[in-house]
Amino acid sequence: MALPKKLKGYRKISHQGQAYRWILLPGARQSILKVIPETAGQTLQVTLTDWTDPWLQSPGEGTRNQPLQITPGVVGSILQQALQGGWQPQQPQAPFQLSYTQQQLMALSK
Repeated sequence: MALPKKLKGYRKISHQGQAYRWILLPGARQSILKVIPETAGQTLQVTLTDWTDPWLQSPGEGTRNQPLQITPGVVGSILQQALQGGWQPQQPQAPFQLSYTQQQLMALSK
């Protein structure tokens, strides 16, 4: 997959000498982490079931996000686990989908 023309909101990250762009799409019930290789290839899409947008919560309803913040370090850890789990960012294929729950990645597609 080629890079989207508009990269507003995407952040750069480098992992094992490979360049990627990532974005967090927060939601009220779950959030999506999308990672795109700088070169054409397979997109990584991770559903963060334990991470919700604090701004979208009802009054009095607290959030217990795990991890507390999605940082480049967290994204790097997810990248490492995804690569070990079969993600092939250099291959142009359908998006590789994972679920991240209780700091564990589970494959949704292969």
